[in-house]
Amino acid sequence: MNWKILLKPILLILLIFIVLLFFIFNINYYSGVSLIFHDFQSVPLILIILLSFFFGTLTAFFIFILNYRKIIKNQKPDKKKSSTEKEEHSEKTKANE
Repeated sequence: MNWKILLKPILLILLIFIVLLFFIFNINYYSGVSLIFHDFQSVPLILIILLSFFFGTLTAFFIFILNYRKIIKNQKPDKKKSSTEKEEHSEKTKANE
């Protein structure tokens, strides 16, 4: 797998995390977050916003990885030749004789 192509998405995720930490420690707006089984009180609003962007980016990263694997798999040359290629090859050898 070509790791250079994965460098940009990984750097983007790290950049979002660093910006997230910066905002968490500098903004004082708080809100409550209710999950199905637990309520979180006094959660920084910027944390909620940036975590949603982070999870969206993470989801897009995994979709990118899956599509990248499909593209690489489709680019590999087939070892078996198709029947038309075999016929063309046999016609060329007959013409050369």
